Amino acid sequence: IGMVHTILESDQELLEKQGAGEAVPVLEMIEQDIRERDERDMNRANSPLRKAEDAVLLDSSDLTPDEVTERILGLAAERAY
Repeated sequence: IGMVHTILESDQELLEKQGAGEAVPVLEMIEQDIRERDERDMNRANSPLRKAEDAVLLDSSDLTPDEVTERILGLAAERAY
């Protein structure tokens, strides 16, 4: 429900900007929605979003999908019992 609500709000904002003849930075709107969602999730009272103590952060910004897969499989193999 939260994601649908966020999308609907973004769609409304997009329509208002388009109606006013403004350029609409759609990617920026999506990124802002994600940042706001993450902030809410991390600061909620019940079950806040937190990284597990043994979690591994994999920055995939400069990796291809195949490279991401290789890294994940490598991490899984390192942690296998």
